[in-house]
Amino acid sequence: MASDDVTTKNRWNIFRLVAAYLILTFLWRALVTAHEYPGRTSQIMDIVVDLFAFVGIIGLRSQLAATLSANDPRKSKLGLIFGLAIAAGIGLVLIRLTSDAAWWTGHLFYNVY
Repeated sequence: MASDDVTTKNRWNIFRLVAAYLILTFLWRALVTAHEYPGRTSQIMDIVVDLFAFVGIIGLRSQLAATLSANDPRKSKLGLIFGLAIAAGIGLVLIRLTSDAAWWTGHLFYNVY
């Protein structure tokens, strides 16, 4: 197996993991109600990780688009997964801007029992 094939395979796997993180995190924060505010450090770390994942998915997509051949079956999946991940990343930012509780928790809904 050539070195370029291994590199492309590794990038593809990392791309799928980062996309899955963004999509699943968005679904979790949009559908599950938060019950308490996290500490300031946890809030900042959540925001930083989300932003790094968002920027990383853009960089990975550009690298993969340049290395995948036109007849590679992964090429068609790349655009769909990228679109979903970008929408999820934007959704994560928009959730934080909806309210003060959403800013702190990162969740769309907040309720104290």
